[in-house]
Amino acid sequence: MLRNKDKASSSSMHLDYTKSDYCLCLAIHAPRKGIIEVWQMRTGQRLLTIPCPKGSRILQPSTRFSSSAFSSYTPLEVYLFNGDSGQLSVLNRHIG
Repeated sequence: MLRNKDKASSSSMHLDYTKSDYCLCLAIHAPRKGIIEVWQMRTGQRLLTIPCPKGSRILQPSTRFSSSAFSSYTPLEVYLFNGDSGQLSVLNRHIG
């Protein structure tokens, strides 16, 4: 998740993010509740709750699927797979 949301929401598409622009987060999938909770690792506060359908799975590959030419640092992406519909979405984009 980006620390400075003003920098993330600026109109310029050519931004160079560094590792210090991101904060470490933990995503917890609670299938019985039908949600994903996102917690900030250092402070322990909950940042976001994302509703998800039953049959969903969180996937994080060990390597990158694509490389970004616009960014100097890109964290590994976390994917949400909906097992019922087969839809695959990037969880990091929902957070940032």
